[in-house]
Amino acid sequence: MFTRYFMTSVLATLVHYMVLALLAGVAGWNSGPAAAMGAAVGGVVALWGNWHYTFVERRRESTLRRVAARFTTVVLLSALLQGLMVQGFCSQLGLSVLPAQLLTTLLLFLLGYGLNLRWSFA
Repeated sequence: MFTRYFMTSVLATLVHYMVLALLAGVAGWNSGPAAAMGAAVGGVVALWGNWHYTFVERRRESTLRRVAARFTTVVLLSALLQGLMVQGFCSQLGLSVLPAQLLTTLLLFLLGYGLNLRWSFA
């Protein structure tokens, strides 16, 4: 299950980073809001992938409505933390957006897996 979660997360992260790059690099958004929006869009991709691929055997026990509500809570928490952490790493540590986002992703990956495994898809 962890491998499937990892693969789904890679896809969602690619979408997240594309949105971040477009908003921060092209549209001129500040790094924090761009990272938060990227996390939210990536979260939609992650919900779809986790429902249809990662936690498919748990679908008998859960309804999509309940899972989506819980997963959305985790995504919103992650998006908030993403925005705050990226903004902090950029403004306080002087990192550029991409290294700040990479560090944030690494720090939050296991938190998301734990919350989704034990709560969202439980």
